[in-house]
Amino acid sequence: MQMPCIALVSSLVITGSSLFFGSASAKGADDESPLAIRAVEDWSGVFGGRELDFHFAVSSTAKAEVRGSWSMSAEGSVIARREAMLTVERDKPRMMVVRFELPAAREGIILPIDLTVSVQAGQEQARLEKRLWVFSDDPFALKKEWLDGLKITLFDPVGDTSRLFHQARIPFEEVRNAEQAAALSEGLFVVGEGVSWTRQRALPSLALGLASQGVAVLALAPGDGSLPLPGGDVEDAPAPQSVALRRADVIAELDKRLDGAAWPPDGKLQASGVQITAERGRVVARFVEGARGWPWFECRFAGPRARFLMCGFPVVKRWEAGPTPRYLLARMLERLAEDAQKDPVDEQAGRRTGAEPADTSGPDR
Repeated sequence: MQMPCIALVSSLVITGSSLFFGSASAKGADDESPLAIRAVEDWSGVFGGRELDFHFAVSSTAKAEVRGSWSMSAEGSVIARREAMLTVERDKPRMMVVRFELPAAREGIILPIDLTVSVQAGQEQARLEKRLWVFSDDPFALKKEWLDGLKITLFDPVGDTSRLFHQARIPFEEVRNAEQAAALSEGLFVVGEGVSWTRQRALPSLALGLASQGVAVLALAPGDGSLPLPGGDVEDAPAPQSVALRRADVIAELDKRLDGAAWPPDGKLQASGVQITAERGRVVARFVEGARGWPWFECRFAGPRARFLMCGFPVVKRWEAGPTPRYLLARMLERLAEDAQKDPVDEQAGRRTGAEPADTSGPDR
């Protein structure tokens, strides 16, 4: 099976820095070994056509001359290899910077690439393997007709989500106030990222009402506010079939190739979340900033598309930082649109190249 042609501009850079950004967890190295290598970045999703740096901290329990090397392979074939010597002082990690530039990825294809980093000092060795996923820039490139059929209505007084949707060519109709959305009888209602649900007083009851009537609702990282807990002690609130609170593990459930541990550039991936609490004698789902609450709050009502989903991951704010925010938005739209179908173009493209196609299935994989 023929792989796509991949050309790499690559290098291995040794620095004296011991400053880490993000988490520096051991991946494939033995903590008891006198020689160890640790990955700094926890993410693995990358854009094609860009120069990238991945950092690895090399440490030793004694001063040592260390040979550092890395190789990159696709489908078992090595496509780049570099090595260099470095001196590691006792308990003073040195940083290896693996730098490379990938070609632009083909639309609809998510290409797996394996990065192997190793260090050796005398008879001591340490080795680390990392799977990278190379994404194209546009998660909707082969699904424009499907995307148009979602009939998205956007309420975004902040304006950031509206600007992004225009930039990403996501078709939508915009309403200037929440009450205008009350007449919706189909499609998908999106509340823009960072919107204050406290200031928009009609929004909580409107969003749950629409979801219970079969208009899917997606709330992107609310700024603040709350809504009555569906199925709680509010008599006139619609009763859901299920309510789910999830952590970042839901990202891998939607697509195993998306980063659920950390996002570039700083490793943080949660902008807001939900806390279940009492408010004025009622049980409510309160939106809070940061990582204090549950970043995923989903209610399912009876009927197709009868869903409410609050996502606390900042897909709009981090759109340019890496591919996961973009493809996570695509997966959420698929999840909310139960009748979404696989795109045969994606499947055929995957068979032609041997790479994994971008998954365009609905929510149940």
